[in-house]
Amino acid sequence: MIPFFTTFIGKTAKDRVGRVLDQGWLNEGKQVQKFENRLSRLLDLPNLLTTNSCSSALLLCLFDIGVKDKEVILPPQTFIATGMAIMAAGGKPVFSDIDPNTGNLDPEKIEINEKTAAIIPVLWGGNPCELDKFPKNIPIIQDAAHALGSTINGKSIAHFSDYTCYSFQSIKHLTTGDGGAVATLNPSPKLKRMKWFGIDKGNIKRDELGGRIPDVDLFGFKWHMNDFAAPLGLANLAGYKRRLNRRRKLANVLTKELQDVPGIHLLKQNGESAYWMYTLRADKRNSLCSKLNGLPFSTVDYGIHKNPIFDCKKELPGQELFDQTQLSFPVHDQINQDIIEEIINRIKGGWQ
Repeated sequence: MIPFFTTFIGKTAKDRVGRVLDQGWLNEGKQVQKFENRLSRLLDLPNLLTTNSCSSALLLCLFDIGVKDKEVILPPQTFIATGMAIMAAGGKPVFSDIDPNTGNLDPEKIEINEKTAAIIPVLWGGNPCELDKFPKNIPIIQDAAHALGSTINGKSIAHFSDYTCYSFQSIKHLTTGDGGAVATLNPSPKLKRMKWFGIDKGNIKRDELGGRIPDVDLFGFKWHMNDFAAPLGLANLAGYKRRLNRRRKLANVLTKELQDVPGIHLLKQNGESAYWMYTLRADKRNSLCSKLNGLPFSTVDYGIHKNPIFDCKKELPGQELFDQTQLSFPVHDQINQDIIEEIINRIKGGWQ
């Protein structure tokens, strides 16, 4: 059985990680700096800072904005971590409906008020959001866990919002074992301090005996990446754009061959997706799934708003329709043209 998720490990990973182990420095250091610099240049990610997870990156942004006792708008079509980060930062998650034709927040359904502190659009499957239609003067934190390499008109999505958070978890496009990053439109020394207990590591004041003089005036936590994880990321950066383009080519084949199939609804694309997976909607989806037996697919990514912890009583018809019809296929490194063609042939064979 071909897995829906997979982990890609670059050829130089063992050597890179082994050299770090031999050197004996595992905390955040030169390897992390090298990874940040190379990733930033490769994918045009401004003011990039790495973290130990995408959840930590989201938390940094939320604390930077200050959302305690305020509301943060998010879509239900996401992983539970997005909502949990808001709660951990002292905010209240407010779910806004999605457009079932994109899987992303519907700009026309977003309602802000005096308590709204931020909006977190999630790029489902890597599909960029219609940020130009979002309310103005509200901080935007893109949850781009699925979207490393997504662009709008050829430009990195990180140039279209205040903050953009990425994931390097084990099954994402590029992994550091676990990890994340945040790109910001403007430099933020505050973010860099917050990811290590609020301490300004580049300007530590010490007394005559070498002890650190207590001067921390900013909340922070242990959210940094380390020099054991970064070499894995560096190894996986090799050939990343080629791998990304391969995903897009497979996705384009699916789009071309399925666009006129009755009962199939392709998602509207707003830019150039990184295609962490390829999601469409299907009428009588469960019947179709029975015809896809033996092939990799997923229907499990339901809206998170129904989890009791969020206490959401809203009716969200766009999300309900998406829950009932969404169907995703992998386009990762282990998926080849033959698998894509078999998926297409099964769907074209009919199921209703």
